[in-house]
Amino acid sequence: MKRQLLLKAILTSFLIAFNSCSDDGVDGTNGVDGKDGVDATGSVYLVLSGNISNDEAKAALETKYSENTQVILVTNTTALTTLDLTGVPTLVDLEIRNNEKLTTINAPDLSEVLNTLEIDNNSQLTSLNFTALKFGDDITVSENNKLESMQFDALIGVHDHLYFYSNKELRSLSLSNFVGNDRTYLGIIDNPKLNDLNLSKLVDLDYLSISATALTTIEIPQIINSNRISLRDNSMLETVSFPKLEKITDENGSGFSIYNSSPALSLVSLPLLTQASRFNIYSYEAQTAAGSLVLSSIIDFDDISVNYYTLRTADVDALLSHLVSITPAITEKYIYLYGSPSAQGDTDASTLRSNGNSVNFRL
Repeated sequence: MKRQLLLKAILTSFLIAFNSCSDDGVDGTNGVDGKDGVDATGSVYLVLSGNISNDEAKAALETKYSENTQVILVTNTTALTTLDLTGVPTLVDLEIRNNEKLTTINAPDLSEVLNTLEIDNNSQLTSLNFTALKFGDDITVSENNKLESMQFDALIGVHDHLYFYSNKELRSLSLSNFVGNDRTYLGIIDNPKLNDLNLSKLVDLDYLSISATALTTIEIPQIINSNRISLRDNSMLETVSFPKLEKITDENGSGFSIYNSSPALSLVSLPLLTQASRFNIYSYEAQTAAGSLVLSSIIDFDDISVNYYTLRTADVDALLSHLVSITPAITEKYIYLYGSPSAQGDTDASTLRSNGNSVNFRL
């Protein structure tokens, strides 16, 4: 973080220096030398702040923005209600922070932000719709306390972070064309009213974290690989489904984890998962009924631990039967299940133990 801040400070200093007018600059748009006007090439670095009005912001963008503009900062405004970025296709940085009255952001032409897109602490902002944004590097939307919906439906990929944090009124988040890649961290954290999430085309991620939402279903239908997946404190959660997930490849051993506070959780389904160093379910609340676990393809793992999430006997038996059938026989694995096996399940557990595995049940 310190390194990022230092780099940003250096970049900012450079851009300000680069954009400063010389004593005998290029003729500006007002026909006066650049010393008193705006260079015909436009400003590299634009700042909108203070008590700037909508009309003043629009005029500033019309006169100072050009294809050479790299950074737009909109920060600490007290009167601005609408930010219109029509005609802005690409930026290095776009930061929109701490704007008291901002309710609307229009960016119909913005297709790529090469470094940072940050939308933070805009207390009156109610919706976001980036209709053209396809690519980014680091995108953060956080602490916008009236923000109810977000659409990033053109977004395909982000190189680093895609982070939605602490938007207390957020109910809907759509990333319907987001594919991801093996370097991306996607964090959806502390959005306590979020009940609608669209990740229908997500295929690959480094790390997926979904925490403290009102989602009843977390279903990621197309994801195949991830380095780590963490689902935590989703208090309304009933169903978790990753029907095509094959591998969790975390070298640090974090794997796939559900730390759950919902007594209604009834189904965790990962039918094609073959590899996960650790697979953990830990439930803080007693379940209203025994739940189901579909983990019928797992082969390469160190630890399967299901704690305080009571499994149906049929699912305990199905998992044990699958583990016994793996060839060559698995050994030195840790298996802890919260549920009761049948007589056949006990037999399979004994076989696993005789092969050098630890198998325990909490009944």
